[in-house]
Amino acid sequence: MQPDWLPVGIQQWLYSVVFRVILGLIAGLTTALHFGTQVTDDIGVQISLVIPSVIAAIVSCLSFPVLSHLRTITIPGFRVEFIPQKIQKLSQKLSKLIPGILSGLLYIIITALMVYPMVEEAIKDDKWRIILSPVTADGVAMGFLLSFINREIGIIDTIKRNPKQAIRYGTVGLIGGLIYILVRLLFTKRYNLSQFGAYFDIFIEVIVFSTLPGLVGFLGKGENLEQTIIPNQGVWKSAKNAGLFFGIFFFVGILYSLNYIQAPHELISIALAVGLLTGIVGGTGPVFAGVVLIQHFTLRLILWWQGYTPWNYARFLDYATERILLRKVGGGYIFIHRILQEHFYQRYSGNRE
Repeated sequence: MQPDWLPVGIQQWLYSVVFRVILGLIAGLTTALHFGTQVTDDIGVQISLVIPSVIAAIVSCLSFPVLSHLRTITIPGFRVEFIPQKIQKLSQKLSKLIPGILSGLLYIIITALMVYPMVEEAIKDDKWRIILSPVTADGVAMGFLLSFINREIGIIDTIKRNPKQAIRYGTVGLIGGLIYILVRLLFTKRYNLSQFGAYFDIFIEVIVFSTLPGLVGFLGKGENLEQTIIPNQGVWKSAKNAGLFFGIFFFVGILYSLNYIQAPHELISIALAVGLLTGIVGGTGPVFAGVVLIQHFTLRLILWWQGYTPWNYARFLDYATERILLRKVGGGYIFIHRILQEHFYQRYSGNRE
């Protein structure tokens, strides 16, 4: 099932909106679980921070297609003869990240402005630093996620070890972590270099920034299975693999958060954030396990809502098979009568026009 199944442009637009709202809900919850533990120790306040985070995440996700369209208008893909072709290709690839960066920046601004009044009394010094530091990290992650999501719905049948991808992801994470630490060294009072504990904190943060993306990259997307045995096999496999990513990285999040927590609930909060994040982005972009599930659910919802398909598609097809209208082949179905197939094709083509 693909978004192209929707016959009218307005319905494809509706699919995009619903998908991004659902993605924003999950992303907002995930980021709130992370930055909430960094700005306050009060569990009640942390729970209340979910609302501004979700609002900001939904706005950020909805802004991405608009910003992508503006990028294609303002930055056309023309070639300049005196600039080497490799540099032009690199610049075009980097320009594709601009909408994601701007969407992430929008999340940072909205979240910070909404969160500040809620935690102002609980924070004594460096209020903006304490808020912006974790929110910025979450905004950058969201921007990259939006940049690599593909419109076409893929599947993740299998997971394979990918050492090369692990090295690439780990290197990017290491560079990002070093920049993050350098900024905090120059502009904040996070590290007191006169104490040995500060160097230990820096070491732990370098390990976290490099190994966490590396682990995500190590468990990459394998080859798709050619034979379909049961209906929705690819979706169920993707769901299983998303759950696998969540389970593995939930415990990884527990280990990585031990150096930061001040209360038991913060341990679970950070672990849930790490588990949800990797459950969403597990795999190899642009095919992410969790994103595939959201895309498939959204498309199924729109098709059912508009009356194009029943909600339980497999049961409907099995019913048609019992009436000798279809024949079941593996996990798929074929028409028995060619005239019936042509009838539905002509009717569908007429609706599209």
